[in-house]
Amino acid sequence: MKKNLNLVLVLLFLFISSCEEKIIKNRSEVIYIEDICSTAQSHISDCTDLKEDSLSGECDNEAAEIILNTSCQDLNRAIENKKSDGDTWLDKMHCRIGVLHFCHVPVCEEIEEVSSCIDTINLSNCGQCSYYNCLEEKAQCGGEGYLMNFVGKYCNRFTQVTRPRLSEFGKVWLDGVRECLIYNMEYEYYYGESCESIEDRGIKDHINCYVDTGICSLPTSDWLKILGTIKPQEFPLFQAISVGNKCIKDFMGL
Repeated sequence: MKKNLNLVLVLLFLFISSCEEKIIKNRSEVIYIEDICSTAQSHISDCTDLKEDSLSGECDNEAAEIILNTSCQDLNRAIENKKSDGDTWLDKMHCRIGVLHFCHVPVCEEIEEVSSCIDTINLSNCGQCSYYNCLEEKAQCGGEGYLMNFVGKYCNRFTQVTRPRLSEFGKVWLDGVRECLIYNMEYEYYYGESCESIEDRGIKDHINCYVDTGICSLPTSDWLKILGTIKPQEFPLFQAISVGNKCIKDFMGL
């Protein structure tokens, strides 16, 4: 438990730091953000058998920065990793080294028609995530709203991308969180509830569901994969701090 407590504090610090605008230092030179994509290509080419002209595709500056901070040993190991996916060469490389928010999310094939939104709980894995599409038809919060652009989106990503990479306990934890969030959202929803109310409840539900299903006891490897699933600019800092605080209180027996 002490190891997990330290991990909570370290990861919170890292993610807060990741929100700041960064530059990368390479020996005595400072490489500014607009230049790092080509530098990342060169780094991969120098470390692996891949040639720069084969590394085509759009470049994400943040992704390139992580590549530059990845050792040649890890890059070569990533190439051998069969659990890789993504839309561009940097996406694929990041997915391989475990930065899972770059991985491509496949279309869920487990969706079925249901008579009521809550019936989606009887479906398997990503099929349960269709609950948020169903609720969106009632709530009409829009494509950029909480249901579609956060909780529904990440339900699919966590289930299809992150879950296969978690420990057996981590998989049980994730399945429990998914069902907890759906049950809580359905139980409190009422016709005409505002989108703001839905989002506020969802944020609080995440904190309770994460802790009640055992996030404080997950191994370090699972913590890293979970945090790596969420884009830094979408990282729910309030939720992370609240979960960390609950884990600390649990550790101290408060």
